[in-house]
Amino acid sequence: MEGLLDEQTPKLVVCPACQEEREGIPRGYVYLKGAFLKAHYDEIQRLLNNEASRAQEDNPLARIMAVQPGSDDETIVTTTTEHLAERLGQAMEKAFSGHVRYDFSHENKLARVYWQRD
Repeated sequence: MEGLLDEQTPKLVVCPACQEEREGIPRGYVYLKGAFLKAHYDEIQRLLNNEASRAQEDNPLARIMAVQPGSDDETIVTTTTEHLAERLGQAMEKAFSGHVRYDFSHENKLARVYWQRD
């Protein structure tokens, strides 16, 4: 009887993005830096949120996990997918110019994107 109950007990399924958020395991990091960031922080925040919303239409697992302000002219954005980190870097470069650099670890499915404008 006990084995029968175990087989009938529904299993909780958690989406991979929720699991990564819960465990705090980002797949992408976007490092934003420069005096321009401080002067246009609200505008940049809106751009990042809008771009993440558009990305979620294509991939529901693509989310911004956290936005962590560093010093006055530095912020780190963590994402659930490496593709979203890359997309955010491209959006920053397109909207605000600056310099962007991409580092990928294909073995770990991890992206680090560095954007700067002084």
